[in-house]
Amino acid sequence: MVLADRFWRIIDEARRLADLSADRLTEYGLDIQAHPVPRSAWTDPALHPNPALVRAMRRDAKRTEGSR
Repeated sequence: MVLADRFWRIIDEARRLADLSADRLTEYGLDIQAHPVPRSAWTDPALHPNPALVRAMRRDAKRTEGSR
């Protein structure tokens, strides 16, 4: 999940994403691995504490309905 570069806490967003993922697993059997990433790090992985993770996420990412 790419989030705007604003004030947000990774732990809060990770919990929200985990709740949403659990709902989809229960309803549809989908196993979603969502990790919040700031837009700036998505654009330039070197800005993230784990650039290799962001590069792998970019490689494997799937656009969702309603995403820009």
